[in-house]
Amino acid sequence: MKRFRFCKLIIVFLILCGVVGYSACGSEKKDSSGTTKPDASATTTLPTVSPTPAIPVYSDPITANDQAITWTETAVVKTMTVSVTDFLRVRKGPDKTYDQVAALTNGMTVNVVAVTSNNWYKLDDGYYVSGEYLV
Repeated sequence: MKRFRFCKLIIVFLILCGVVGYSACGSEKKDSSGTTKPDASATTTLPTVSPTPAIPVYSDPITANDQAITWTETAVVKTMTVSVTDFLRVRKGPDKTYDQVAALTNGMTVNVVAVTSNNWYKLDDGYYVSGEYLV
């Protein structure tokens, strides 16, 4: 996950450098008094880049889950390993519609305390991850 954020930051930096460099290289024209003026068609405005919200690393303390349980869970106690290409979202409930609170990276181990009927696992801190990515 850190590598993904770093690469994203580098890409945004390179794009901004390219835009600034391009806008600084506009052709120049002289007006009737001989004063050099930049060509208006060569000026470029910088794109607005909205910051992506930071996703806390799962090892950092996160607030307690305040989601009311409205589904059925079966108790299990085991340690499982995350198997993903990029990262696995940790959510407040057992479905993609619940808010994301953190992320897990490939190879991390988690303690599972329950499983839902739709194959989502409850972690020991009360949050959920899809069972599709746990081995």
